[in-house]
Amino acid sequence: MDSKDLLDEISKRVLAKIQPDIINFLSNQMNISQDRKLDVAQASEYLGIADKTLYTMCKKKIVPHRRYGTRIMFSSAALDAWGREQDRLNYQPNREGVSL
Repeated sequence: MDSKDLLDEISKRVLAKIQPDIINFLSNQMNISQDRKLDVAQASEYLGIADKTLYTMCKKKIVPHRRYGTRIMFSSAALDAWGREQDRLNYQPNREGVSL
């Protein structure tokens, strides 16, 4: 293997190793630039749940939110990240012995 082939192989391995981190970083940056501040009504509509359910989730500190006095506000980017984490926690692909 000559030096060019070796360099190409090393480049491929490095790219394969860092590509997921780069994609995650860029995805987060896109979400931050598209972030919207939502009140309870907007956030419950965004999540597809009732206002009362969202208030309960806030009280139990289940969903990311901020309090400004009595007012509760949400970040659409934080809700998206929270939703992705819920997806990851609730989905277990390729479990052996599981049949439908």
